Amino acid sequence: MRLQQIINEAFDWDSEWDSDMYRSLKGLANKNDGVWKSKKQRDFMLKRIDASNNGIARDPNTVKDNFGVDMTSDQKFVLITGMTRWADYGSRSLIPVRHAFVVDGKGVVKHVKLGNKGNMRDGSGVDPSKNKVEFVRPGNVDASHLEKTEDEKKKEFKTALGMGEGEYIGEPGKRTDFGTVELVAKKEVGYSSFGYNQGTPKFWNLYKNADGNLIQHVGKEGPERGEKLRIVATVNDHFISKKGDKTTKIIRPRFYEVEDSMKAEEIIEEPSTGVEGGLYGSVAGRDRVHYAIMRLNRSEWILQRVAKSDPERKLNAPFIVDTNKARFIIKHGKLLGEVPEKHYSLLDNADKIRRVNN
Repeated sequence: MRLQQIINEAFDWDSEWDSDMYRSLKGLANKNDGVWKSKKQRDFMLKRIDASNNGIARDPNTVKDNFGVDMTSDQKFVLITGMTRWADYGSRSLIPVRHAFVVDGKGVVKHVKLGNKGNMRDGSGVDPSKNKVEFVRPGNVDASHLEKTEDEKKKEFKTALGMGEGEYIGEPGKRTDFGTVELVAKKEVGYSSFGYNQGTPKFWNLYKNADGNLIQHVGKEGPERGEKLRIVATVNDHFISKKGDKTTKIIRPRFYEVEDSMKAEEIIEEPSTGVEGGLYGSVAGRDRVHYAIMRLNRSEWILQRVAKSDPERKLNAPFIVDTNKARFIIKHGKLLGEVPEKHYSLLDNADKIRRVNN
C-alpha cells in the first residue's frame, strides 16, 4: 500500500494535453458508458485528437503489432503518456506509464492500460502481454442524441458550399444573364469522344450566384473552384437535387470577366436557340451542296455542309466561321428554310469543333 502511494505521488503526465485528454476520456468511461455527452463535445474532442501528435492516425495492423490493442479502420487510437518515479535511483527508477483509448463517433470504445518493460536508463517499451483492459463500451448504449437529422445533414452540406435554400433562375429555353457566379464544386464525370481517336473529359460544374442560388452545367471543365465570373447561358431545366435544393440546369454557357463593361441587356440579345441563320442554297457555284448555318455568339457561326438532295445528311466535318464568312453565304445564297433540328447538337459541341479546327 505504501509503495503504491509513493508511485502515485511521484507521477506526472508528459504534457497538459495528456492530462486533459485522460480526464475527459476516463470520465466518459466511468460515468457515461463511454458515450459522448453531446455533438458539440464529440466534435471538439475529435478535432483535438486529430490536431495532436499523440492522436496521429494509425492503421489497425500497426496498433495491434505495436500496442496489442484491437481496433477497426473507422476508429481513432489515442495514446496518453506519463512518467512515474518509484525510488531515488536516477533514471533506473523512472518508469513510463501509457494509456490507450480507442474512440469513434459514439465515444470511447475501450480503455487499455498498456504494459511496460524496462526503464528510462536501460530502455523502455510496450509489453502487450501485460496490457490491462480497464473499460469496454457496452453494446447496447443509447447514442441517439448524436445522430444527425436530415435537416442537419442538409445544413452541413449547404454550409460547406456557402449556400442557402435557393430559388430557380430564369425560364427553360430562354437565354439568361446569371450575373456574377462562383464555382463551388466540380468533378469529372466521363469522357466525350469526337472524331477519330479524339475526345475530351466531361465535367459536372456547380455554381452559385450572389443570392446563393445553384446553377449546374455538365460539359467542359469550369473555372477553378472559388473563381468568380459572369455567366450567360440558356436555361435547360429546373430540378430538385438529391440534397433537396432547387437547382437551375444550363447549357451553352458563355463566360465573361466580372469587370466586363458589356451591359446585361446587350449580352442577352444573343440568340436564345442558337439557330439564327438558316438553310441556304448554292453558293459560288457549289450546285450539289447546301449550307446549314447557325449563329453561336456575336462573332462566331457554325457552318455545316449538307447534301442538296437530303438536307438531313451532313457532308464533311462542321466548322466555325466568323461573321464575314457567314454574311457572304447569307448574301449570295438563297434562304431555303430553317436549319433541320438534327443539326442543333452542333451548338453543344462548339468547343470540340474549335479544337478540331485549330
